[in-house]
This record gives sequence, structure tokens and C-alpha cells, in this order.
Amino acid sequence: MRVLFLENVKKVGRKSETKEVNDGYARNFLIPKKLAIAATNEVLAKQTDEDAHSKAQLEHLKKTKIDLEKEVFIFKVKTGKDGSVFNSINGKDIEKELFARNKIKVKKVFLDRPLKAPGEHKINIDLGQKITTKLTINIVSA
Repeated sequence: MRVLFLENVKKVGRKSETKEVNDGYARNFLIPKKLAIAATNEVLAKQTDEDAHSKAQLEHLKKTKIDLEKEVFIFKVKTGKDGSVFNSINGKDIEKELFARNKIKVKKVFLDRPLKAPGEHKINIDLGQKITTKLTINIVSA
């Protein structure tokens, strides 16, 4: 029986792979445990469409990564007379700015602690599908 794997199965098949397996193994183990489904023409056509969409999305993320590396994001914060910063920039602020400016949804912002010091900061973000990039954040006093 030809099956499409939904999960990785050790020594048998990888996720999104189609493979011929014994009928009994497919009916009694793989399909009931939702590790695979029967690879009908409709299932294979749908999988091909999903693969094409995923590939297009990956190309878009790669282009976005290049664009973001060239950009500088400026955040204005209130400061005191002595130069001390009253508030800070956190991951949520960065996510909001990216979405507002470029309509980009970030999977994760790698920030140990909120940014408080004025000046330029380099931070890592995860765009998804194992694509990470460095963002340049510039904090200036308002």
C-alpha cells in the first residue's frame, strides 16, 4: 500500500514522504496511529499544492530577510535630563513595529532583556521555517 507519512517514522519514512509499505503495517499501525494516510490521487495532489505554497513562502521569507538586514528601526523613548531612559523596548514592541511597517509576523524575537540604553542594538529574530536574521534597532531620545 502506498502511504503519505504525516510524521517521521524511524527506519520507515519521513514526514511528507510517500512510500510503499506492507498493507497490514499501514492498516494496523501507521493509519490508526495517524502516522500516515493512504496516498490517493487527491491526497497527493493536495500535498503537491502544499509543497508549492511552502516553497513560495520560503522564498518570500528569504527576500524579507535580506530587506530587513538593510533596514534600521528607530524607536523614540523619553529620557530624563541626565540621559536616563524612562521606558524600554521589548520584544512585543519590536513585533508591533515590524507588523506595522512591513506586515511581517515574527515567530520569535531573541531578546534577553528589554532594551533601555540609547544607541544602536543588533538583535536576532526568527521569521519561521528556520530563517533567522539580525535587526538593527536604534533607540533615540524623544
